[in-house]
Amino acid sequence: MGFMTRLQNSWDLFTKSLTVMIAYKKLMFFPFITFALTTLIVIFFIAPVALQPTGYKYTEPQHWKAIAQTIFTDNSTAALNNHDKRHSVKLTNNGALFVALIYFVAMFFATFFTVAFYSEILYALNGQDVEILRGLIFAGTKIPSILLWSLFAGLIGYLIRTLEEKVGLFGKIIFGIIGIAWSVASIFVIPFIITETSLNPFHLLRQSADTLKKTWGESLIGYVGIQLGGIVVLISSLVMLGGAVFIAIRLQSASFMITAIALWLIGILAFSYLTTVANHIYRCALYVFAVDGKIPAPFDQAAMQSAWITKE
Repeated sequence: MGFMTRLQNSWDLFTKSLTVMIAYKKLMFFPFITFALTTLIVIFFIAPVALQPTGYKYTEPQHWKAIAQTIFTDNSTAALNNHDKRHSVKLTNNGALFVALIYFVAMFFATFFTVAFYSEILYALNGQDVEILRGLIFAGTKIPSILLWSLFAGLIGYLIRTLEEKVGLFGKIIFGIIGIAWSVASIFVIPFIITETSLNPFHLLRQSADTLKKTWGESLIGYVGIQLGGIVVLISSLVMLGGAVFIAIRLQSASFMITAIALWLIGILAFSYLTTVANHIYRCALYVFAVDGKIPAPFDQAAMQSAWITKE
């Protein structure tokens, strides 16, 4: 089977994911809820540090400089104030602990809401109604697994980024590849958190990697197909925007140009949002087919089987 045929199959699976999203419209709210609640939670942790008394008003620059001095070293603060890019920004011990806390909290809640989201996607793929509250309650039962996975994944991500910053160009390429491999290997971890009873993050990662190794075709080619489709849409929209701008210039209409740009931005944001939701549905469908051998509607057997290379 040729590469272009696989891309075409990938795009077909993607459009079927959109069909699921349209049939179960509540799925569209999950990414927004995840973003909004995670942002509020992170702000909740940042606020005590940002709003601590410094002797200055919050509107005064001195207040924020004093806050920066509690997080960054003196040399880093001076470099930031002087816009000196030659010196890397370094954190104080308290600053490092604070950043690590925020990083972990954000990862934990992002994982928590993703588990809730995926659990409801699996319901939808099984032909059952979607309930946002039920998904959140279910994620609450998986807090130990989510906690351990967040710690493990956060540590791995931190190590990869830290080591990448300390090496040269060749090393950055190597660690970049390692980062991609890590992302690919953990692609099915969230569904396994939902379906497995094990709390061991190594076990979850191994289950994900083994599933990927056993049926590896579409999980990689599929994302290429989806991204290719997104690029095609982006290029097409840019061509249309360019035409609209050209017309606006010829008509000397600033309002027409502003309207065209605003509509383009709204369209791109909406398309990106829908693509994100469909991408998650797509991943869950692949998981169901890979692990259970079932073909969730509206996907069909020919498309799913042609998309995967199954190893005995």
